[in-house]
Amino acid sequence: MGEADNSLRRSVYQRRREGLLHALVAVWCVTVLAAHPRTGGWTLFRAPQNWAYDQALQHRKPLDASAIVIVGIDERSMMPSHLGRFPWPRRVYAQLLSRLRNARAVGFDIIFAEPDRADPASDAIFANAVKRHGRAVLAMHIARQVEISGQDKQQASAAELKFAFTPWIVRSAQVAMPVQNLAQAAAGVGFVDIQPDPDGIVRRFNLVLVDEDGRIYPHFAAEVARVAAGVSRDDFIRSLAERPVRIFGKLLASDGAGRVLVNYPGPSGTVEQFSFCDVIEGRTKPESFDGKIVLVGATAPGLYDVRPAPFAERAHFYLGVETNAAICRMLVEGNYLADSSRSAGWIVLGGLLATAAVLLVWLPSQSLIGVPAGLGILAIETGAFLAAFYGAGKVLPWGPAALATAIGWGWSAYRRLGVERSVIRDEFSAYVSPEVLAQLMRQPDVLERGERREVTLLFSDIRGSTSLAERMPPEQWIAQLNEYLTAMADVILAADGYLDKFMGDGIMAIWNTFGDQPHHADLGVVAARAMLERLEGLNREWAARPDRCPLRIGIGLHTGEAIVGNVGSAQRTQFTAIGDTVNAAARVEEATKALRVPLVVSEATVQKLTTPQSDLVELGEVALRGRTEPVRVYGLTVSREVMHSVAQTQDEAEDPGGTPCPDA
Repeated sequence: MGEADNSLRRSVYQRRREGLLHALVAVWCVTVLAAHPRTGGWTLFRAPQNWAYDQALQHRKPLDASAIVIVGIDERSMMPSHLGRFPWPRRVYAQLLSRLRNARAVGFDIIFAEPDRADPASDAIFANAVKRHGRAVLAMHIARQVEISGQDKQQASAAELKFAFTPWIVRSAQVAMPVQNLAQAAAGVGFVDIQPDPDGIVRRFNLVLVDEDGRIYPHFAAEVARVAAGVSRDDFIRSLAERPVRIFGKLLASDGAGRVLVNYPGPSGTVEQFSFCDVIEGRTKPESFDGKIVLVGATAPGLYDVRPAPFAERAHFYLGVETNAAICRMLVEGNYLADSSRSAGWIVLGGLLATAAVLLVWLPSQSLIGVPAGLGILAIETGAFLAAFYGAGKVLPWGPAALATAIGWGWSAYRRLGVERSVIRDEFSAYVSPEVLAQLMRQPDVLERGERREVTLLFSDIRGSTSLAERMPPEQWIAQLNEYLTAMADVILAADGYLDKFMGDGIMAIWNTFGDQPHHADLGVVAARAMLERLEGLNREWAARPDRCPLRIGIGLHTGEAIVGNVGSAQRTQFTAIGDTVNAAARVEEATKALRVPLVVSEATVQKLTTPQSDLVELGEVALRGRTEPVRVYGLTVSREVMHSVAQTQDEAEDPGGTPCPDA
């Protein structure tokens, strides 16, 4: 019985297969799209990936950033009592360089694109100071963030061949270099422009850019790092043509456009900052900068040099000079983040994990272990991402993997948890009351296994139905029979019974089949009483109709242990009860004929009643067909009027001289 493949089970299995197929298709659609170069950059995949990167940085302990410091152009330095309103004369920066003579490198994150018109001599003073220092790097920027046309890119094709990636290409007219004497005196010049991600957060920077004339410009932070490392510009540029790219001897992972993930050391304030006026006015000891990389840039909010970073503190507030400090520190120390978020191999591995999550959900086991196991797969993906991030500096494609897992597993869990319930709702809503249906849907596994349990069974049958069917036109008899069965089914369902089957004009109903019905015997008696009352009402209605015939029925109730489950062949089965109790209940119903009463209740049912039934009348012991031991039975009086009417109906139906049933 437990292995029988019934229509209910076939329906469940069919829906499971559909759910599994849909989930797998979803998983691999996500995986393929994420791995494809043209679609992998969609926000659908980048958003969760960026979120994972942000969370990993935010929850990591700040890194050591003592090798680099910031000299900030802060509000106090711009007070009249110090240096006054910004911008300042260039000679001020010359004074600063004299205080930073022992710094490893000095980067000015300030644009000197025009001559100092207020103090023309300052440019020469500053240029001489830059040249004497020998390790100062200046900033340039791109006047308009517009890439060049396809025709201009052909002119720059020679420059593209020098790199292992396609660099950022701009028009020469966009490049705003420092004034000529400053640019010539500097140890390096780099662009400070950074393109944020679509959400406005800076997570990557372009290592170099090229104009249409083939001139190459490294990023400002990369130039500072190069000068600090003592590497020539030519050697640095040549290293970018290696496959894989190596910076200062260490592998550097970049995407196809030469964009590199920023390994931020920590939130804003992680890199130590000094006030510009404190340094040049001698309040900061010169040895504070010895052997360190110094970046000079705006820290005053009014100068608006802010580049939002992945840290949620202060609404992602991060100074532009801090971003350059983070990049410079990363390049100098070589603790790069290897960006594998677009690696097809890792994405496919994530797809396989998502597939495992889906398959676990759809295991045939009734324990539904795959539902929490799917969360376990997500935990494994998250743990692997964090372990690779913190342990190896590798950024795995958590976003695509988690997205594929969440979609496939979420859909599967939804379908897996709902498929049995939806099938049960479809299959059983016509056979049980809403209360029993709700209980059955909470425990759908009862349909997949057989079990032995105590039940109360009701059998009923129409007396003389064979004769009635012969005497009445078929369509007339079928119409009346359907009216009768509909009314009786309503009564049984109202008493929370399971309408097991119609057997011609007979009915089989069961209580305590699903879930827990401790008062199943009482419910059976209530249903039997209500069926007789409902039949009395029908007979009164039919008495006024020439196409209807009064009916009499017999009802038997019996309680005992039975096996409930799906029974049948491979082509057709039904959820029902089998066993000796079922046979005995059918025989109790047969006793109504011999006793000439409409209802017989076995002693087994009476003993299980939890509410006293004052209208039960002992009818004595009767011998059931096929049994040697007699069974004590009881009759149920409903009301004197109902019993009298039913008895009268029985007598009239048996008396040839009574009211005849219509022939046509």
